[in-house]
Amino acid sequence: MPEGSYSVTYILCDTLNPQTCDTATITIDVTPVLAAMDDIGTALSTGGIAVSNVTANDTLNGQPVTLGTDGNATVAQQGTWPNGISLDPLTGAIIVDAGMPEGSYSVTYIFCGTLYPQICDTAAVLINVIDIINIPIDYVLENPLTWHTRVYFHNDRPKPADLKPSFTYANSYRLYVDSIQKYYLYSSDSRDEVVQFWEMNVDAGWQALQQMQKAIAAHLEKGGKVELKLSGYCSPLHTGSYNDELAKRRVEVVKRYLLKAQTSKSNVAITTQFVGEAEASPNISADLKNAPASVYGIKASLERRVEVKVVFK
Repeated sequence: MPEGSYSVTYILCDTLNPQTCDTATITIDVTPVLAAMDDIGTALSTGGIAVSNVTANDTLNGQPVTLGTDGNATVAQQGTWPNGISLDPLTGAIIVDAGMPEGSYSVTYIFCGTLYPQICDTAAVLINVIDIINIPIDYVLENPLTWHTRVYFHNDRPKPADLKPSFTYANSYRLYVDSIQKYYLYSSDSRDEVVQFWEMNVDAGWQALQQMQKAIAAHLEKGGKVELKLSGYCSPLHTGSYNDELAKRRVEVVKRYLLKAQTSKSNVAITTQFVGEAEASPNISADLKNAPASVYGIKASLERRVEVKVVFK
């Protein structure tokens, strides 16, 4: 029977005088049966998602749990959680912030039915935060780890003339740094917004890429294998074909940086994707005359990136 509140009416009559009757209403609450299951997750100390959805193995009335505005349940942190580890109530993901100290952390979450929020169940999650540079190779062979990051580029960089053999993302990042004052001066966004974009995206991505490069080198030196996927994106300035080539150059300089110390790449499998402007938001200006938005705006800047995914095996 589906959960919910049901009202039924019955009639009671005297057997000697069957015409003498009365009625009454009964309200029946059918409440949900919840089952929360414990989880184990792993994330790198550089930050990431330790568990994609804590309710993925939970059930409500024997059915899968769904979260969000139209979901059948809600989820929340219970008790005290360590600083740097949080739960996204919309997706059920447990997120570990960059810089979280290596170690094992136990947390508890609670999930409740949407129709009867007073009926809940709890479960524990063990989160292992590790530094992949120091992790034993045997662990990774049994527990492959995935690391995601994004790195960003100045408009129309790198150019074809930039791609000398020694040019890597490190050079591209420095060119971006040299242009930051122009963003402060000309961006359609406020200076504070530009500073936040820079710190949370450009600098954070560069720092993560440096750690990723060290981790790849250390992992390969131990005899491990690496799968590397690089996807290049562009803002909608210029033509589609031009941006496809620009996306290729962006992917190339990131690949060079990540593998610059590797004389042998036999244990590295590389997949590339050149998205260009194909997935750029239609709300981003493609008018060069509107440079504050199309060149220096944050929305356009967010499109000029390479997404990096590394799987350590």
